Amino acid sequence: VAGAQGAVSGAPAPSPGGGRPRVGRGQAPQRPARAILADYRAIGDALWERQVRATAHAKEIRQRAIANLEDRGLETLYVTYGMASWPAGDDGRPPEAPVLLVPIEVELRGREGRQVSLRRKGDVQVNLVLLHFLEQLGCRITPEALLEGSNVEDRFDPRYVLTRLAGLAGEI
Repeated sequence: VAGAQGAVSGAPAPSPGGGRPRVGRGQAPQRPARAILADYRAIGDALWERQVRATAHAKEIRQRAIANLEDRGLETLYVTYGMASWPAGDDGRPPEAPVLLVPIEVELRGREGRQVSLRRKGDVQVNLVLLHFLEQLGCRITPEALLEGSNVEDRFDPRYVLTRLAGLAGEI
């Protein structure tokens, strides 16, 4: 700071008459450490609450999936990739359906199952309900036609499937 005796470049210059230091352009005023710690504590509390809610929600989804499997013999726990949409017949909101389904398992870990882990449980599948719907609209696509060529260097590339679906059903 030019003109101040013993001033360090970049440090706020003392205000004329004492009191709080003047803040120069591009410098933020100093906050007490207590206020900063309170902010961090509030952020930590919010993140903890969010994690607790997410864990409870994952446990609920897991229980519902187990019940569907035991009661009806249906696997209903999937992570989806890609959404297909088409114009609504009634000028309402356009319908949507997932394109790819990845069967997963929700694993509870840690003390009292507080940690949740998702693990892939099988191969990626094409949504057969979507393909059935497309067939009703006159667009017959087989899962094999979509999945053919989707493995690049022994790795599944979902973008290939989405591009292929768009090409085959793009007129709908």
